[in-house]
Amino acid sequence: MSVYAVAGLLAAIASAEAAPGWRETLRRQCPEKRLDWLNPGILIDGIDAFRDSLPKERAARIEQDASSDLAGCEMGAGCVNAAYIRAIGRLGLTRPLAASVCTMPYRCTAPFTCGPDH
Repeated sequence: MSVYAVAGLLAAIASAEAAPGWRETLRRQCPEKRLDWLNPGILIDGIDAFRDSLPKERAARIEQDASSDLAGCEMGAGCVNAAYIRAIGRLGLTRPLAASVCTMPYRCTAPFTCGPDH
């Protein structure tokens, strides 16, 4: 396993542990796509799209709530994902986030083995 694969796996674990029930909620929303296996660099796009779709006040609240966790992120999408997933979860928006991520045009067959969903 390459260094990049190990780093990605660790980032995915951090994202998965970010908020109670996040992976399970995502898996239930679109089980056939297995998006709980998305690379953190792709997942961050889905999280960003979700935040951008919200009213400005709610998106600002997510930013504010995530700010202390984000301050500890030196680099890596996994850390950023975890911070936002925790903040979104604290605001009770885990299910809407999962529904939004499920609209991403990907399907995974194994961890970090994802491609276009046709």
